[in-house]
Amino acid sequence: MRSHNTPNEAAWQEFRRKLHRFVQRRVSSPEQAEDIVHDVLVRAYAQKDSLRNSSRWEAWLYQIARNVIVDHYRSSRPMEEVPESLHCEEKEQSGLMELAGCVEPLLQQLPERYQRPLALTALKGWKQADVAEHLNLSLSGAKSRVQRGRQMLKTMLLRCCEMEFDSQGHVSSATPRPSCTTCGCHPS
Repeated sequence: MRSHNTPNEAAWQEFRRKLHRFVQRRVSSPEQAEDIVHDVLVRAYAQKDSLRNSSRWEAWLYQIARNVIVDHYRSSRPMEEVPESLHCEEKEQSGLMELAGCVEPLLQQLPERYQRPLALTALKGWKQADVAEHLNLSLSGAKSRVQRGRQMLKTMLLRCCEMEFDSQGHVSSATPRPSCTTCGCHPS
């Protein structure tokens, strides 16, 4: 098979058979494989100007095939009802609201060098590059201060509240510790 520049008709037919076998091993039916191969070729034609090295057209098409297969599985994933056990309960929601009330008082307790960059990014939604410019810091300096400030704030929050986290590490519930005097937002 020629692999330089544009392949001839016989090379295309042979490659299409190889591509079909490649796809067929990754999907459940020949019909799905045929549909995916068709989508690969349509997508390749539409993106033909993005092929930088014409001698690598096979590798390029296999990469497109992998992407189309991933898209196929993503789009065919069944939609499931969220189980009742995953719905937030009112108690959990009120705990998270109380946690939100703790953040600002704790943020005020951080050293100024961490407090300002973190407040600008977390509370005001600034980009770290804008924070760096505003505070006359390098970008890496601003990022470092925001990261350290987040870590310090997290440590303070964990001392203040008992928290549970979901599988992605997000807070799913928070309960103030009765002994907490750190944030001052709930009675001891």
